[in-house]
Amino acid sequence: DAAAALEPAPMAKPLAPASLPKPKPTAEQQRALREREAAAKAEAARREEERALKDTVEAIRRREEKEAARREQGKKRKEEERARKAAERAEREQREREARETAEFLRDQETKRVTAQQEAERHERSRELRARFDEVFVDQQTRLLMYNKDDPAFEMNKDCTICFTDFDESTYTRVILACGHAFCQTCIDPWLLQRFDEA
Repeated sequence: DAAAALEPAPMAKPLAPASLPKPKPTAEQQRALREREAAAKAEAARREEERALKDTVEAIRRREEKEAARREQGKKRKEEERARKAAERAEREQREREARETAEFLRDQETKRVTAQQEAERHERSRELRARFDEVFVDQQTRLLMYNKDDPAFEMNKDCTICFTDFDESTYTRVILACGHAFCQTCIDPWLLQRFDEA
């Protein structure tokens, strides 16, 4: 028994770490944890907002590029259309100018021919026949017409070159057969009478 008493007592086995109770976080630790969680959420929200903003800016940029390209294409089409119309207009004006020049040349030639023929005939007439103004000069060499824009006689006659008044449907005009020119009757008759008296 005395020997047994001298033997050391057996040591208690240490507790396993898993079996140790977790220390309860202090209020300061809990507050710090909440702050970290809030900061992490705020950072995540900020990054999400930045991403959304970048996506929005990129979408706007792409839309503006498409709109700019569309405007550029529209501008190019308009310029091409203007150029085409200008070319067509220039070609049309050239054809019209050539047609007018040809018509004027033919009229001038015809006028000269008729004028020469009438001049020869006028010299052949006696002074007595020329004295009969109404029958010889007016009735045979002119036509008294009411203006009608659809009449071929007025195709090149839109106004009186004496008074510069535009003809209308109520205007009596006298058309000179030799050249086709038309004048107001009230303008040309006094002039014809004066010329006849001088002849």
